[in-house]
Amino acid sequence: EADLGLVPSVVFLREPWLTLAAPLGVVAPAESGSVLLVLGGELASIRRVLLDPASRTSQALARLLLQEAIPGNVSFEEGIAPERLGPTEAALVIGDRALRLPGALGRLPALDLASLWKARTGLPFVFAVWAGRREVCTAEVREVLASSCALGLACLDDIVDRHAVALDLPPARIRHYLTRQLAFAVGREERAALARFSREVLGEEPPPSKWGEPHGHA
Repeated sequence: EADLGLVPSVVFLREPWLTLAAPLGVVAPAESGSVLLVLGGELASIRRVLLDPASRTSQALARLLLQEAIPGNVSFEEGIAPERLGPTEAALVIGDRALRLPGALGRLPALDLASLWKARTGLPFVFAVWAGRREVCTAEVREVLASSCALGLACLDDIVDRHAVALDLPPARIRHYLTRQLAFAVGREERAALARFSREVLGEEPPPSKWGEPHGHA
């Protein structure tokens, strides 16, 4: 029922009525720091993968990468990673929980899925974009979203301090995450990454109308 939102990439690509509202989103240029596959054993021995239900895009990326990387049958099921994983188990851990892996999970090896995508494609990975119904994606909406992003970046010190306390992490770690591991512009390279993801996961090229006007040609 919403007209506009920060939409997971796989939903943006799948739903024909969604168009890019502004050239903005959540991008990992090389590594995400917060979308991790935690391994209970050697990668080749993994047979069961728990997928955090909070991110459809991360789930799709995990399936794509692991089905290529792991020989044999692997079962995927939704679930939150337990405190311990068996030697044939792995778990997708995302967001704040990935930034501060709990308990025994923090001592296990972990793969950054955006880093694996980068090594495979040479492209950044786009986890989400600002998108909406075509009729509401106006120039005014683009300006509001651009101003909001600029305001957030101008208030970065406050954001870092607040989240360092909330997550009990060093401010330097939060700043590195928000300024080096994540980016927020969706330009040509990011659109190419979305198109590649669409071809590989959905089996189709996104139509030109997805990118909206006029920023679709920026």
